[in-house]
Amino acid sequence: MAESVGLVLGTAQLAQRYGVLSRPNVSPLSQQIDLIRTAESCRVVAIDTSPVYGGAEKVIGASGTQLEVHTKCHPKLSVEESIRISKNSLRRETLDTVYLHESLDRSDEVRVKLQDLAEHVGYGVRAVGVSVYEIDEFLLALDAPEISVIQVPMSILDRRFAETGLLDRAANLGKKVFARSVLLQGLLVADSGKLPMALAPLRTYLDKVEAIADQNGVSRICLALSYVKRLPGLSGIIVGASSKFELEVAASAFLCSIREEVLDLVEQIEPAPWDLVDPRKWSR
Repeated sequence: MAESVGLVLGTAQLAQRYGVLSRPNVSPLSQQIDLIRTAESCRVVAIDTSPVYGGAEKVIGASGTQLEVHTKCHPKLSVEESIRISKNSLRRETLDTVYLHESLDRSDEVRVKLQDLAEHVGYGVRAVGVSVYEIDEFLLALDAPEISVIQVPMSILDRRFAETGLLDRAANLGKKVFARSVLLQGLLVADSGKLPMALAPLRTYLDKVEAIADQNGVSRICLALSYVKRLPGLSGIIVGASSKFELEVAASAFLCSIREEVLDLVEQIEPAPWDLVDPRKWSR
């Protein structure tokens, strides 16, 4: 298990409803700010956000946190304007990482946007990143000199990037990789009997995860985080939270220790088909 892997707080659900299991109401602003401030005491190493996360950037700015902040380039604005607005919202002179919002491909539009982002490195931006879904995108990110940070979906039920050697390749190239969707928007720790109808085919896979956890006396969140955390080549794991309690539970689980033989059992679970674990295809 790599000791250098850090916990990153995801803020997609901080100031808006988000995900297939989202709560009906958003927390008051004071609680949102308190959640961000709590992150520092929970050993969170960075905060992941976006200008399209319902005002999350402004909440982070109002909190006064000194943690690293990773954000995205607004898809409807120029790179220059997006960076300017994010700095203003976050109340920062420098953004630690700015991710390309669009899917990574070989189009001229993406190439130009990456070049524009790269020109800001050293001038108010420390690193350029990309958030990918597909193996082909990851390969393009490895070849792109502008990109030094890559986000990938990674979980017990989605092990595509873990089983291809791509994480090691990224590490050898000096590129940081952050895992997201580690809990599949909370599905891995939710009651499988309460799945939305569209996700009912996932129940078989979720039940297998629950069985391994129950039979070995560990929580599903500990199992899910520990499995991903031990993968080589990762710099961090992004976990979302909409309350202090959820963050504290995640932070505690992130530090838990599970026997290697228990984690090995996870790999006996057949990975779910990509269509089932791709959140872009889930109805909300």
